[in-house]
Amino acid sequence: MLLQKITGGSRKTFLLGLLTILPAILFLSGLLLGEYIWWLDYINHLRILFGFIFFFLIIIASLFQFWFGAFLSFGMSTVIILSVSNLFFQPTHQKSKESDAKIVLFNVYRDNQDKTKVINYITSINPHLFIIQEINFQWQPYLKKLDNHYSFKKTIFSDDGLGLGIYSHFPFKDLKIIKLIHDMPSILVTCISSLGTFHLLNLHAFPPLGKQRSQWRNTQFDQVAQALNQLNGPKLLVGDLNTTPWSPFFKKLLQATELQDSSNGYGWQPSWPAIGFFPPLITIDHVLYSKQIHITNRKTHTFNLGSDHLPVEITFTLNQR
Repeated sequence: MLLQKITGGSRKTFLLGLLTILPAILFLSGLLLGEYIWWLDYINHLRILFGFIFFFLIIIASLFQFWFGAFLSFGMSTVIILSVSNLFFQPTHQKSKESDAKIVLFNVYRDNQDKTKVINYITSINPHLFIIQEINFQWQPYLKKLDNHYSFKKTIFSDDGLGLGIYSHFPFKDLKIIKLIHDMPSILVTCISSLGTFHLLNLHAFPPLGKQRSQWRNTQFDQVAQALNQLNGPKLLVGDLNTTPWSPFFKKLLQATELQDSSNGYGWQPSWPAIGFFPPLITIDHVLYSKQIHITNRKTHTFNLGSDHLPVEITFTLNQR
């Protein structure tokens, strides 16, 4: 066997070979083939986790002087560091100011048992725009309490997990419900603010649970890109996109819309799954923005609000040039 030749044939080095080579094969399979084989794209979502795995393997292989495995893991780590560096090393952002607009995105989870806690959280931070997803009819009486805080809103309630809404302090110049593949709704609004006029699209993408649903999600991305490209001026795409920044389909969405990822320069901010005491592992809740917009801050909130997602908060201003 090739593996036996690489490892020298001893049992110890053979096991070390398996320990270091198999993760490398998995990682490279996702990197090179995730665009073509739907389930391999799951590996791309775990890129940061693979980075920790390879770092650990460098140490283990070095301790046992299995240098092939150490250098292989080092090579994989280098690829990962280069691919995620935009999260940590970006040009200096403008400092946030009180005049900046604030958006909170929250997939609240349709069967959330802490609905009152969610409402209290939103009223306490009082964002200019609250983008909510996965609202069913049980949420209706709770969200009615926000009517005292927000003058402008659009909500779509649905018991199948497709419900979503926008609450705004800014008036809507225009509002459209865009029906995507299989009539999955998205909400497109044009807001008039003191900063200027901008467009915002609220999208909850299909979860890629199987080949067909992965294709549906990707079709949604194509349809959304087509809708956004017909608009002029500042644009924001906000929502649970059910993909991570390292998926080739996320990169295609950015290229098709010429939008940028708001997480760039703000570090790794995973938002899902937020279950119990376990930290979330991947970033699937996104705010994407056009070049006329400056993101001045981005963070996830770590409050236990009964959802399997963490809320994402951004502040932004418009480019005055």
